Amino acid sequence: MPKKEEDPPLGPRARIEVGPEIWDLGPPKRRHERILSKLTRTLAFSSIGTLIVLGPLAVLLSMLGTYYLVGPDLFGPALFGVWAVLIGGFILVMEKTGYARNFEASDFKLSKDRLLATALIFGALITVFYLLTFVAKKP
Repeated sequence: MPKKEEDPPLGPRARIEVGPEIWDLGPPKRRHERILSKLTRTLAFSSIGTLIVLGPLAVLLSMLGTYYLVGPDLFGPALFGVWAVLIGGFILVMEKTGYARNFEASDFKLSKDRLLATALIFGALITVFYLLTFVAKKP
């Protein structure tokens, strides 16, 4: 492509010259490097296979850990509390790391009102479970 003497147009549709060297393949990889890169791409945290395996495992581990910490008496309310903290922490991490912008075009807008409503609903559920637990234990 011959260079033109005139300046490129400014604005959102301006063309930017890109060097062809960015499309080079680079040095060839050895066999174990190819296998390792395919394995890491396959087992990436965001892959659906990993989520299928780690999702139920995370639920079971949270249930076991909560049961170990609080016992059978307050297991339900404590489990709701643990899940509320985990979900809130996940949303906070998504917001702070910048991954939340991937969900900006979704139909369900996650506003502060909806986050507050979700926290209040979890709090109400935990309160009802605690009340039922303590009322049911009294003779």
